[in-house]
Amino acid sequence: MEYKGKIWSVPFATNNVNVYYRPSLFKAVGITQLPQTWEDLRQVAKKFTLDTNGNGQINQYGILLPAGKGELTVFTWLLFMWSRGSNISKG
Repeated sequence: MEYKGKIWSVPFATNNVNVYYRPSLFKAVGITQLPQTWEDLRQVAKKFTLDTNGNGQINQYGILLPAGKGELTVFTWLLFMWSRGSNISKG
């Protein structure tokens, strides 16, 4: 934390959430630019969501985000919410 130009504290722990991707896979499907918006990310994820064995069921997903009640889910989704201008409030 910085206050009036002075450092008063440093973080005890941090939550560094990242989106990882494989450039070779992007290149293989013709994606030349990383997603810049939520809609871009959605479209890229759709390109990689596939039924690879032809049985009518998706068995490869273009993005994996944690879901559930665990700590990882909370810390991951908080960042997505804040980046969209949302907030968590009581009640």
